[in-house]
Formats: sequence, structure tokens, C-alpha cells
Amino acid sequence: MYLPLCQSTNQSAKQYIREGKFSEGDIVLTDMQTAGRGQRGSAWEAEPYQNLTFSLILKPHFLVAERQFLLNQISSLALIDAIMEQTAISCSIKWPNDIFYHNQKLSGMLIETAIHKNTLQWAVIGIGLNVNQKHFDTPRAVSLAQIRPPYATDIQINVMLSSFCRHFEKYYLQAKRGDYTSIKALYLKNLYQFQEVCSYKDCNNQQLFKGQIIGIDAQGKLAIATNDQRVRYFAFKEVEFSYS
Repeated sequence: MYLPLCQSTNQSAKQYIREGKFSEGDIVLTDMQTAGRGQRGSAWEAEPYQNLTFSLILKPHFLVAERQFLLNQISSLALIDAIMEQTAISCSIKWPNDIFYHNQKLSGMLIETAIHKNTLQWAVIGIGLNVNQKHFDTPRAVSLAQIRPPYATDIQINVMLSSFCRHFEKYYLQAKRGDYTSIKALYLKNLYQFQEVCSYKDCNNQQLFKGQIIGIDAQGKLAIATNDQRVRYFAFKEVEFSYS
């Protein structure tokens, strides 16, 4: 479903769900999003016609609520695979599902779900990928066009979307088969700052600490081994990364 203009592809996708006008795998795509959102309501900056902004609608009835972080994993993996396939640019996944090029953000994601009797009834995966935009107000934002050589031609947004869908289907079918272990291993292999000693901030008490990301638990919480030999688990927005 193509919308020339909308506030948010996730909002539009959820409206289609409420009206029963959707099938699994439907995509809501726009060239101009006026109120795009990231995690926890943060704004998403995107110039019209320059970036890939879309939402994918799923019916992941095979997933119980405790396993819904799997959607973050397969969406992130599909995105970095598509970027590599189309541009040869190697990226990493900043937990839980941002796509980073070194210390700069290429893509953000917002996943919304509905749960009934501990089973996922539907999911909307909203993705914003910076493609051909050349200027950002946010210092840490970057686009594929800024990374590629100056003489490179503009990246075709529709081709990038097709590549993502192909890779997503591969991982989604793998998840349906119950192969969670392989997906998790690949996610950790591509995780930003994985097994590196870095500085973090505990958002609950505002204290800084050094630690090493060693994994995630079944619910997707980030496991960080600290210098005092403890392993601490953080939910989203409970820990901040240092980019130095």
C-alpha cells in the first residue's frame, strides 16, 4: 500500500488492521512521513523522497509473547543483509534494533504488537533507513549516500525495499521453523560493541560504569558483564551507550 503522504506508516498500518483490510506481509510505504516515530516516541528525521520509510504487517501467531524480541532480531539482520547486498557497506546492529555504521545511525525501527492469550496476534514493523539524504540536523545521523563515494549514483529505494523483503522472508521462515539459536548467534555476531569493554550509563541511577556486552536473554534484555564480575540485564531505555 503506497501512501504519497502520511503522518506515520505505523499509524496507517494499525488503522488497516483495525479495519481488517490487510494480509500478512502487506507493506505500507510512503515518500513523505510527517510524524515518523522511533522507540518510545522519539522523532525520526527524514527528507521527502530521499529515504526508505515503511511498515511491514505480520501475523506471527507462532510466537509467544516472551519470544517477540525475535522480530527485532530478524528485522535487523534482514536490513544489514540488504544494505550489504545493495551497497557493499558493512553495518552493525546497535541493541535493540538500530543499524549503525561505525558510531553513526543509519536506520531506526519501531515494532508494535498485539498479544492475545500470550500469543502475538499481529505485529507492525516500522523502519526508517537513511538512503539518499545528504544533510541531517542530528549530528549522529548518517545516510548510505554519505558513506558511499561521491561519484556513486543514487541508491534506488524500491530496490533496497525488495532486497529487505527477500532477506526478511528468509529469516521469518527460519523463525517459524523454530531455529531461534542460529538467529540469536547471527544477531550477536553483528551486534555493536559486542564483547568490547566500553562505558555505559545506568539510566535508573544515572551512574556510569564499564562493562562488556556478552549477550541477550530470551526476552531481549541486554546482558553486560561489569568490572565487579556481575552480569547485569537491561531493558530498553535502562542503559545508554558511550560512543567515544
